[in-house]
Amino acid sequence: QCEGFFKALQKNKALTSLDFSGNFILAEGAGFVGDCLKTNKNLASLNLSGNMIGKGVTSIAEALKSNTTLK
Repeated sequence: QCEGFFKALQKNKALTSLDFSGNFILAEGAGFVGDCLKTNKNLASLNLSGNMIGKGVTSIAEALKSNTTLK
């Protein structure tokens, strides 16, 4: 269900902070997060605590190699 949101966020230029803590994001959702972080250059803060990302963290880690705005 989060795929559409993260696809839209790839093009968003207004949001700089998102709190997705405790939203039951799983490994598949983490892949969408990773895709988003590869292209979104405005997001400075992202809270994913309390999710069950598991092996999906690999997608996020790869995206962070090219994302320089997230702190």
